[in-house]
Amino acid sequence: NTYQTTTLANNSIVSCVLTANNSCQTTATANSNVVKMIINSAPNIGVSTGGVICTIGGTRQIYNSNTNGGGVWTTDNPSVATVTTAAGATGTATAVSAGTAIMTYTKTNASNGCKAVAIAVVTVAPQAAPSAIAGASSVCKGATATLTDATPNGVWTCANVSTARIDSVTGVVTGVYQGTANIKYTVTNAYGCSNYVSIGLPVYAIPAQPSINYAVGNTVNPQAYAIPSTAYCNNKTFSLAGTPAGGIWSSTNNSVVTVTSGGVASIIGVGKGSVLYTVTVNGCSNSRSIVGTVVDCPGHKGTNSNEQLVSSNEFTMYPNPAKTFISLNVKTLIGNGSIVVTDLYGKQVKTQPLSMGNNTIDIANLSKGFYLVSVITSEGKTTRKLVVE
Repeated sequence: NTYQTTTLANNSIVSCVLTANNSCQTTATANSNVVKMIINSAPNIGVSTGGVICTIGGTRQIYNSNTNGGGVWTTDNPSVATVTTAAGATGTATAVSAGTAIMTYTKTNASNGCKAVAIAVVTVAPQAAPSAIAGASSVCKGATATLTDATPNGVWTCANVSTARIDSVTGVVTGVYQGTANIKYTVTNAYGCSNYVSIGLPVYAIPAQPSINYAVGNTVNPQAYAIPSTAYCNNKTFSLAGTPAGGIWSSTNNSVVTVTSGGVASIIGVGKGSVLYTVTVNGCSNSRSIVGTVVDCPGHKGTNSNEQLVSSNEFTMYPNPAKTFISLNVKTLIGNGSIVVTDLYGKQVKTQPLSMGNNTIDIANLSKGFYLVSVITSEGKTTRKLVVE
């Protein structure tokens, strides 16, 4: 027979008593020799801790709570994770493939040969795998764009917030300054393993606002005879030139004004409507508009291309071109009047009361270019073109 027990203490006495199973013996039992047990202590190894390794080929430190060292780590499944013994009671587990491996820490008492064993379970988990980032390929300074990813529950971040900001949940990017924004989308799976995908998103500057001028050689002034002077006369057709070239012409109200792709505008109705010239660079746009309010100008509705920009001889103006001043001479004046100087966009740059006779206008502070000088009285409006050198 074999006797097994886990309750022996040091100096415990072990013996065997044989009892007969018949009735003919004088004595029914026989006693064996006595064995006195000496219990040797096993080494103290404490408790081991494992955990999750997230990356194939990645490593994780596993520990034993006894820091004296002297033990050896082994793995029951080297195809999942290998292990090496480091200093003290530390082991380094290295992931090989997804699965679970039991790491065993074994330490032997050198004085009596007794061993102690503790285990740590290591799980090699699959890495999170976010999809490629989709959506906008760039964003304009001061504008927004949206990035997307097919893998849910990720977090958006931008490494350089001086270039762009991004909403961590929605993926909406706001351009801050031109450059390249380093955008990351990070996903964490159920094992706590994180991974990310990233892109460099260009942030482009808004182009400078373009300019609009009446085309060179154009003789129809759509603002001649309009009251107020900033309005435009109905039934006028005139040509426009946009700078820089390559922009797109459009109308905000085709029932008031239409415009061709070449910049020929036709005013066809009274009301409010504008012509837009839009320039786009790297997907970022800026525009300028002209026209505005269109009014009927009685007696001056023709669209004849030979209609002169100035057809009245009610005043004379000199010098032209001019640098510092111009003189307007009015022979007759009924009631009150005014002199208004505008740029070609209709913006007033000078205004002063009109007097009969000679009127001097200081233009020294005006930039070089073309301007319109109008004399407005109760009888109407007369305009001449001025060149400032």
